[in-house]
Amino acid sequence: MVATVVPAATSSPSATASVTTRVPASASAGETLRLGRLIADLEPLASADAAAFTLERRPLSLATLVRGTVEGLTGRFTEAGLTLRTDTEEVRVDGDEVRLRQVVTNQLTGALKFVPAGGTVTITLHQDDGWAELKVADTGPGIPAGDLKHIFDLFFRSRTARADGSGIGLAVAVAAELVAAHGGTITVDSALGQGTAFTTRLPVLG
Repeated sequence: MVATVVPAATSSPSATASVTTRVPASASAGETLRLGRLIADLEPLASADAAAFTLERRPLSLATLVRGTVEGLTGRFTEAGLTLRTDTEEVRVDGDEVRLRQVVTNQLTGALKFVPAGGTVTITLHQDDGWAELKVADTGPGIPAGDLKHIFDLFFRSRTARADGSGIGLAVAVAAELVAAHGGTITVDSALGQGTAFTTRLPVLG
């Protein structure tokens, strides 16, 4: 089963780009840490609401961006006991380097959360009929069919999510919004016991 996100209608320029909250004095250290992570995820999502007005686009090598992002996370994959494989070809796009790096980071850190030790995450990038196609595929537990249609919903939590709060659909929602702002799409293909593959498609630089 495949769930697809298409470019969303842009919001008004006045859309908020920040999130403010107060941590209750009675909150435990663990609760405070989880709340801090939640706020960190919410801030770029709020910013993405106005992404069409804030993207700092320039011609860039998506392959270089992907390889750099992967290199920055290699240590974490090694510590987690995961094999990280890459197969990228040169593809250029007109995009915001910071935003696109976040898209790649969100997908890779998502794999870190769900793929057990001994698993593999494969990143491929190639050009297909005017589109840059980036795929992040893993050998994790997969996503239940009933959850796939909600996977890009803000705060959606899959039944395979961990009890510690990871798995809340912020990172995926952020990535989908940022890709849509670039005129692209994200799709996910998954089945229980067969892993998950996220495919991001962006217009190549003409």
